[in-house]
Amino acid sequence: MPHPVVGAPTTHNCGDNNALIDGGAARDGGQNKTWECRQGHALNTCGAGTLGVLLNGFFAVEYTTPVEKRRLKRINVYVDESGDRNFGKTRQSDYFTATAVMIAAENDQDLTYVIGGLKALFQVPQNEKLHWKKHLRQRDEWRRTYAFNRLRNLPGAKVATVTMHKPSLSAHYLTTTHELSYNYVIKLLLERVVRAAKNWRGGERVAHVRLGVVGGVDHEVTKKYLHSCALHPRAHELETPWENMMWPPVWRQNGDYAGLQIADLYSGAFHCGQTAANTAHLETIKHQITASEWGQIHGHGVKLYPQDAVGTVRVEPWFKCLTKSEASREGSERR
Repeated sequence: MPHPVVGAPTTHNCGDNNALIDGGAARDGGQNKTWECRQGHALNTCGAGTLGVLLNGFFAVEYTTPVEKRRLKRINVYVDESGDRNFGKTRQSDYFTATAVMIAAENDQDLTYVIGGLKALFQVPQNEKLHWKKHLRQRDEWRRTYAFNRLRNLPGAKVATVTMHKPSLSAHYLTTTHELSYNYVIKLLLERVVRAAKNWRGGERVAHVRLGVVGGVDHEVTKKYLHSCALHPRAHELETPWENMMWPPVWRQNGDYAGLQIADLYSGAFHCGQTAANTAHLETIKHQITASEWGQIHGHGVKLYPQDAVGTVRVEPWFKCLTKSEASREGSERR
């Protein structure tokens, strides 16, 4: 089981003067206790029914990476998002997508070389961050084609993405605030990241995760939500290897790391496929998307939420592009 740092929550909002009682030992044999307020509200549960409570201050202890996992070789993970979190009629697209780029730490310098080379070719000042919208999406196609031909050859790089289909979530609790939808998508994405680290080709690794700062989201709330999910997984999440991530994840400005700028470009490939039906760039980098040991992308390296949106999305070019040849992928290769 995970190695939590045990302690009571510091805040809750039930109006009972922060009075806490020990709720007893949880499923891990006594290391991790379930704390409750005197009104019986569980303060560290994690499930769809309690997500809103969690985001209003009901937080438990923090998850910490076990010592033996800290000693593993590292993969660096960079996360960026595309599409807005507007679920109304004025939304700019039907999708909100978060993308993770994963690379072995010993190859991380290659990301800096690629970004530097693209900036030089596109005449972007070296002290300015490379941005998908400004420097590629609104420019000639040759720029995008050249960039993804460079990215496709990044040694050992892997990609995972989670896409929320907004029209399928009308009246869903995740649509009530921008934070709820963002936090849940990031949680689904990091589940895929830690599985990739666990099964990294060449041996198990630990993931160091850096995410791009997102406006309108309190990332301290996101962090606490992720801690709670790792400490108290639901039944179908018990095998998620959260211990294969260095806790806590951190949020940084895109200009701080070449990897975050690389993640922005990969996000652009998905955005281009989802909004403009241009799947050429997805075809270029498709081999980098993580898959199951049988070569299946859908549900693994590409997660569509909610699941019942598949019936609607399956006919769209971007989804067909990523699923049409799964049977031909190398089923024996674990990613």
